[in-house]
This record gives sequence, C-alpha cells and structure tokens, in this order.
Amino acid sequence: MIKSIIRQFTFIVAIIFRYGCYEQVEPMKLLALGTFLMRIALWLVLILTGINTELYKQIL
Repeated sequence: MIKSIIRQFTFIVAIIFRYGCYEQVEPMKLLALGTFLMRIALWLVLILTGINTELYKQIL
C-alpha cells in the first residue's frame, strides 16, 4: 500500500520536473509546486483510505 503511494508520488514529481524543463521554469518555483502537490496528494490518500494517525506519523 505505502509502496504504491510512493510510486504515485514519484510519478507526479517526474511529470512536474519534465514540465518544468520544457517550460524553462525556475527550479525553486518548481520545487515549491511539487511539494504543494505532494501534500495535496498525501491528504487525499489519507482521507480516501482512512489511515489511522499512527501510520500517518510513521510516513511523515
């Protein structure tokens, strides 16, 4: 389960960086966007799966 979540995160980050290289965006803006999207994705996963707080603390 956690492996699939991590795989999805790396996929999202790869897409963001590929877009950044194509559009010539500044690296720091790209990094901020990536972390923001990963936070949203993590919260969505937590809400949808209903992970208890102990596992959530282990992930972070």
